[in-house]
Amino acid sequence: MTEISDSAIPLLRADPRRLEQILINLLSNAVKFTETGGTVTIRAWYKPDGGFVLQVIDTGVGIAVENIQKTLARFQQIDSALSRRH
Repeated sequence: MTEISDSAIPLLRADPRRLEQILINLLSNAVKFTETGGTVTIRAWYKPDGGFVLQVIDTGVGIAVENIQKTLARFQQIDSALSRRH
């Protein structure tokens, strides 16, 4: 990743409400499924050849590989014993 000064980063054109809701959802899930003492990290950067990247990284339980496609579909939720506890 190449560091870019703040003044070189272009403005992001996005719906502020939707962007905020996406971040709230990602962060609340990261916090919900990360055990006490774990970490949640937010990273953001701009790649001239790939646009903006917003990344939420946590040390939580994660998602089984076979469930990833389901979580990317609209209005889907993975039903597990862990999620029912939260």
